[in-house]
Amino acid sequence: EVAKQRVAPASIRLVDPVQFALGQAMKADPASPLKARVMDAAKKWFVTQVKGFVPEEMCAATLLFQGTAEEVAEQQRRVYAIGRQFGGMAAGAEAGQRGYFLTYMIAYLRDYGLNYG
Repeated sequence: EVAKQRVAPASIRLVDPVQFALGQAMKADPASPLKARVMDAAKKWFVTQVKGFVPEEMCAATLLFQGTAEEVAEQQRRVYAIGRQFGGMAAGAEAGQRGYFLTYMIAYLRDYGLNYG
């Protein structure tokens, strides 16, 4: 749908449920562990109980927008609207940065596994 409407951001990468779980497991220990644990628990509750997502079935798309502030805002508005049509939700810039990094790491882990079996 994003391609059909010609609203593709500068980069869009998909993360399947296994990769998503790996990304959650690879989260760094925060500087304030109690606060981070409380926030993570609240986010997980919201996503699973309020939004109804099933953790084992969750996937993600990391998006990279470029342009002026106005262009980026318009791109985000249109792409996020498409995501909502299909039951998606925006998770924020921090989650997007982690997901973007994860897609790089997955390629290296895949290559390592293929080379060393």
